[in-house]
Formats: sequence, C-alpha cells, structure tokens
Amino acid sequence: MSVAQANPGDKERDAQRVADAQRAQQQQRQFELRADDNRRRLESQQAQQEQNAQSADAARRGSGSRMTPDERRDLRRQINEAGSDIYRNAPRR
Repeated sequence: MSVAQANPGDKERDAQRVADAQRAQQQQRQFELRADDNRRRLESQQAQQEQNAQSADAARRGSGSRMTPDERRDLRRQINEAGSDIYRNAPRR
C-alpha cells in the first residue's frame, strides 16, 4: 500500500519540475526573439550604411568630378599591391 500511494512531496517536486521546464522554454524563446531582433536591426543598419555610401559615392562622382589626391594615391597603392601579387615571382630569362 505504501508503494501505490504517492508522497505529497512528489507531486510538489513534479509541479516544480514542470514549472522550471516551462520557465526555461520561455527564456529560450525570449532569447531567440531578442537574437532575431538584433540580427534584423544589424542587417537594416548595414543596408542603410551601404545605401548611404553608394549615394555619397554617386554624388561625389557626378558629372565629371575628379579624384582627390588622396583617392589617386590610394588607387596607385592598390594597383601596385595587386601588381606585386600577380608578378610576385617574375619568370627568369
């Protein structure tokens, strides 16, 4: 008879376990929602920055504008770096 009857403490422990499991699931859902919101916000910010950069570049490059000395220097440096990568080991004659 003692085996068939459950202790009152067992029911309370089971109820506590269920409540803990539900709380953990709710916290996981909240964490996932916050992560999704942060990801969307970051993607939106990146898209906005790209659009702003393109707009600024288009405005700067509009109707026959010239490159600034800094831009020319950067472009020359990039070309030289790319050339040194391409021709790193020059063929011997």
